[in-house]
Amino acid sequence: MSPEETKTTQYTVTGMSCAACSARVEKAVSKVEGVTECAVSLLTNSMAVEGSASPEEIVRAVEAAGYGAELRESGKRGAANDAAADRDEMQGGSVAARSGRSYQERLRQNKEALKDKETPKLKRRLISSVIVLLVLMYFSMGHMMAGFPAPKAFDNMVFMGLFQLCLALTVMIINRKFFVSGFQSLLHSAPNMDTLVAMGSGTAFVYSLAELFLMALAQGEMDHERVMKLGMSLYFETAAMIPTLITVGKLLKRAPRAEPPTPCAASWSSRPRRRHSSGTDRRSRSISRKCGAAICSRSGPARASPWTA
Repeated sequence: MSPEETKTTQYTVTGMSCAACSARVEKAVSKVEGVTECAVSLLTNSMAVEGSASPEEIVRAVEAAGYGAELRESGKRGAANDAAADRDEMQGGSVAARSGRSYQERLRQNKEALKDKETPKLKRRLISSVIVLLVLMYFSMGHMMAGFPAPKAFDNMVFMGLFQLCLALTVMIINRKFFVSGFQSLLHSAPNMDTLVAMGSGTAFVYSLAELFLMALAQGEMDHERVMKLGMSLYFETAAMIPTLITVGKLLKRAPRAEPPTPCAASWSSRPRRRHSSGTDRRSRSISRKCGAAICSRSGPARASPWTA
């Protein structure tokens, strides 16, 4: 493959939740015919691909692996700026001014790509989940076990169960990303941590739903003793607590890296501008500017980006 046939494209990847997910995406894309190098960043949910493969083929490969991908417009603009800067170098003229503008544009685009967009979403999910979970815990544990005051209607165990079901379902809908990602990965025979969360929470919910159905039958038969016994076996609060606590863990894990990696940005601004006429060098430089992402090459083992601080 000649240098003129290769290109570097950037994608936004959705559905990744751990290092195994990013490794799976890299492996799937690397198998696409025409792909020479692939770098996936779990932090920014982004992917850079070098080769002659079309974006449609790459997106299909990612979706076949159980994730989502979308071509970034900034990647197109960044590639166009690289090509324009290289033409300026070969043609002469005011190279410094033009390459300076293209460099600043690429720097702005990469800073935007490094901006953390996932942490604010996790915070909103956590706040909503905790509010609903506290209400659920008050009635399921506080009222039933500690005798906390509650309206008279909650003395009816079936009504209490239906109320808990609605609150637990609300928390599960707020954290539906766990279930969508988890079961999609399971269907693709590639279970991940989200699969474990979805199965744990879903099992508690389905079990409690079956118990609630039996409670309704027992109440219809006026078997109040059995209703009370079944009412103590509801685990709707567990179904809601599992995704909430996992969201807390994900938020704490992201806290130390909530700010964009400053060493990378510093190296960009402080590194002197050096240009080489070699087409192979320009191509390798473009794929390496992914701010420290590990690069997997089909022709050899993974190597670290030279731009890593």
